[in-house]
Amino acid sequence: MDIDQTVFYLSSRNRYASEIIKHPDNSNRTCQDPKDPKKLCLRIGLDQESKSPPFLVSFGRRDQNDVILGKGFPNAQCYFDFNNESGELLLHDISEACDTQLQEIESINNDYEDEDGDGETKEKLGFPQISKTRRRCVVLLGPDLYHDRIEWHFQIRNARFRLIPGPTQLIKELQVKGSLALEPHSTSPKQGSDKVIRFRKLKPLGSGSQGEVHEVVDLDTGTHYACKLVDVMKGATEWKNHTGKFYRARVIWEVEMVRNLMHPHIVPYTHVRELVASPNIQIFMPVYEGNLYNLLEEPRVDGKEGVRDIISQMLYQMLQALDFVHSRNPQIIHRDIKPPNILYRGNNFFLTDFGIAKAVDTSNTVVGTPNYMAPEVREKREQTSKVDIWGLGVTVVACLENPKDFEEEGSRTDGEKWYEYLQKSLSQHHSSSLTSMVSVDPDGRPAADELLRQHWPTGATLSSAAAPLSPQPRGTITPILMDWVRTVPETQPARPVKRKRSSYDAQLPPPKRFRKA
Repeated sequence: MDIDQTVFYLSSRNRYASEIIKHPDNSNRTCQDPKDPKKLCLRIGLDQESKSPPFLVSFGRRDQNDVILGKGFPNAQCYFDFNNESGELLLHDISEACDTQLQEIESINNDYEDEDGDGETKEKLGFPQISKTRRRCVVLLGPDLYHDRIEWHFQIRNARFRLIPGPTQLIKELQVKGSLALEPHSTSPKQGSDKVIRFRKLKPLGSGSQGEVHEVVDLDTGTHYACKLVDVMKGATEWKNHTGKFYRARVIWEVEMVRNLMHPHIVPYTHVRELVASPNIQIFMPVYEGNLYNLLEEPRVDGKEGVRDIISQMLYQMLQALDFVHSRNPQIIHRDIKPPNILYRGNNFFLTDFGIAKAVDTSNTVVGTPNYMAPEVREKREQTSKVDIWGLGVTVVACLENPKDFEEEGSRTDGEKWYEYLQKSLSQHHSSSLTSMVSVDPDGRPAADELLRQHWPTGATLSSAAAPLSPQPRGTITPILMDWVRTVPETQPARPVKRKRSSYDAQLPPPKRFRKA
C-alpha cells in the first residue's frame, strides 16, 4: 500500500457505512482511519487495480465492482473517475433510485448561530451537488480560493461516509498532468450554448479596471476555465455619460465580436453568462500555462538560443493572429499587444486581452500600455492596424532586453529617445527588416501579412479564407474603438507593398519546439 498514491479515504458516519467497510470482499481496500486510528476506513488510490477501468473505483453488488455493497443496494450504484483534461475527480450516480449524493462538510463557529454560543466549531452540510438532470459532480479535493482541503459527506442510499482527501501533492500532480495533456489547439474548444455554469473559484489570475479574472472549475464537468467577471456598474462609471444598461449592451456586443474570431492563436470565449439582475457579466475562456513573460523567466537548458526560438515561434504565431483580425471586414485592431496579453500552452501562443470594454469611442483616444503605445496613439492621431505592429515590435524588444533596462528606458518622458532605443535594440539583435516594425511613421511599418511573406515565405496564413464578422456593406460601419477595435474598412483594399527579401530571412530560425529546464 502506497499512502502517497491515495486519492481519498471513506470514513463511516453511520452503521450502514461501517457494514460496507467491513464487508469481506472489501478487505483489500481497508486501512486505518486517518482521523481515528481505532477505526477502519476504505482507501481509494492510484496504486489499486480497478476491476472497471477506466473508472478509478465503482460501487455496486456485482463482482466486477471494486467496492461491494450488501443487500438493499442496486447492482450498480455509482463510480468515480477523472476529467481527462483538468484532472479533477468526478462522481457519477448510476443508481435507478438516484440516491447517490455529495455535500460539502462546512465548519462553522456557533457564536455566529447563537448569541449564547460557546465558540466551538461545528459542522453543517452544504447544498447537494448531484441533481436528477445531471447526475454527476466534481469532488473538489482542494485547494481552492478559500480552502486548503475540502471534506465531503458522501451518501449512497442510507450509508453515510466522510470523504477525506489524500495527500495534497498528489492532487496537484493530477491536475497538472490533466491540464498539460491537452493538445495545443484543444484550447480553442467548440463554443457551446450559454448554459449556466455552476463554478467554484480556484485562484486569482488577474484584475483590471473592469473586474477580476479567476481560474474556476465547472462543478458539473470538472472543466477548468478562466472566468472574467466584468463589473458593469464600475465600467459604466468609467464611461462618462453612459448608463449601466448601455454599458452592459456594449460589452455583450463586443464579446460577440470576439466570439466570432475563431483562430488557433486567439483565446476564444467559450461561454458568456449575463443575468440582468446581476452586477457582473461572466465570460469563460480556456486556462493556459502562463503568459510570455512567465515563459521567458523560466530557466532554460538551451540558453539564449532557446529564447531566440521562443521569440521566433511567438512572432510567427502572433503575426498570423494579427493578419487574421486585420483582414476582417470591418477591420479589428487590438491596440494593447504586450507580453502579458500573449498566453502560451506548450509550444503555442495565443493572443488575449482581459480588458473587455474600456471607455473609448473615438479613433484618436489614448488606449493601451504606455511602453507599448505607438507614436500616433501617444499623440492622439488617427490609429490603424499599424499600432498592433508597433506593439508586437516592442514586445520583441521586451523579450530581448534586460527587464530592468527596458522599464528604465520606457519611463523616460522623451519619446524620441524611447523610439531610438527600440530601433537600436532590434537592429543589434536582428536586422533592419524587423526594425521597420517600430518605425515612427505608421506608413513605414509593414503589415502582418507582409512580415509573414518576408520571413516565412512558405507558411500559410488564414486570412484569405476568413469570412466577415457580419454582412455589413463595405465602408458603412462607424469605428467604435475598444480593446478589440473595429475600424472602417477601406473602399478599395490596399495593395501590399512588395519588399526585397532581407538577409535576415536566413537568420530568423523557423518555428520549432523549445525545451524548459
